[in-house]
Amino acid sequence: MDTKTKMFFIVFFLLIAGSVSVSYYKFIVKRDYIIEAQADCDPYSEKCFVSVCDPSAGEECTGNPKEDTSYYKIIRRNAQNIPLCDPKDEGCEALVCPSGEKECEIIFCDPETAKEGVVCNDPDVYTLENPIETSDAEAGSEADNATGDGADGIDAVAEVREHLVLWNEVSCDREKSFVFAEAANKIPVDAEGNYEASFSSDEALIIFLANERGQVCAQAVSSPDYNGKIYLDAKSTAETAVFQKEGIFTADPKEAADRLAIIRQSEFFPDLLAYTKNFLPKQNVSSLAKQTNFQNLVGQCATDVLSKLR
Repeated sequence: MDTKTKMFFIVFFLLIAGSVSVSYYKFIVKRDYIIEAQADCDPYSEKCFVSVCDPSAGEECTGNPKEDTSYYKIIRRNAQNIPLCDPKDEGCEALVCPSGEKECEIIFCDPETAKEGVVCNDPDVYTLENPIETSDAEAGSEADNATGDGADGIDAVAEVREHLVLWNEVSCDREKSFVFAEAANKIPVDAEGNYEASFSSDEALIIFLANERGQVCAQAVSSPDYNGKIYLDAKSTAETAVFQKEGIFTADPKEAADRLAIIRQSEFFPDLLAYTKNFLPKQNVSSLAKQTNFQNLVGQCATDVLSKLR
């Protein structure tokens, strides 16, 4: 083998070794690559990808359409920023995009992002089909049905809102929690997360879910139209955190409803909601409010809302 051939093979192997070393450092040591994963998505406020259990594909389905349907969004994040924890652990921030983090994006479902055959969820349609609040009109219909005084003597099926507290999203203990507001005393919450409440009949109020030690676990905005039937969960807590900001808060029921709608439609609200859902089950509202990332997300959303109110 002549000298030129030897030099060629030496350079060739050096290049291979260098390439392997660089790749090893980038992907194994530095973990500098993008990971794409599915994360939980709220069909009430987000445009989610819809997944339906398919028994023909070998999946174990329950046969119940609601239980066999799940909603997700896609997270793309640089692996070096992802904590080494189990994404299923409620305290794990693996599938969250912190404010200002580069190479991290949340992808929602739309005609451009959905692959062929993938269905997108419409939050407005989903909310209409799965109402989360019982209005005064519905409460009246329910009362008529109970007394047999329905229109034309025909009993109509009224929407009944159950499980007003989502226990998997709050840090309170079952059967040891209370709902209260400035205008109402403590109202006990049962083991199923239900309570019987009646708040102000002429103004919007901020109400709280607290444990027996007085620690606030969740909060929400109550309007007279809701007749006290308010979900106290991560979503209501995130909305209320923005609603409490100067310039957004109002006690007028109509203004409150309009501003809550703007908050939910903000491009920054999905990130705020995801952060709240991740932390609220293990921390009370006071602890959550001290989180720098939470403050930044609330601030971004509030600034966006205020710009639309002007």
